[in-house]
Amino acid sequence: MASSAVEEYLQAIYTLADENGHVVSARLAEFLGFSAPAVSEMVHRLERDGLVTLDGHKEVHLTAAGKTQADSIVRRHRLA
Repeated sequence: MASSAVEEYLQAIYTLADENGHVVSARLAEFLGFSAPAVSEMVHRLERDGLVTLDGHKEVHLTAAGKTQADSIVRRHRLA
């Protein structure tokens, strides 16, 4: 089970990717209302845990495992 912070980030990345196809850390920080350094730290943690990847343009992408978790989180929140 992911922590609430991990769930919040995965849901935000999922939502932003669904809205405009790509997610950058700066937009993620704005969306969540967190500082850029805090978002950067968490994104690197998610990358280390195999839930996201970062490309050369600083875009954040959900991995298959990250998308599976995000799908579950979003589904659970929609049902609630």
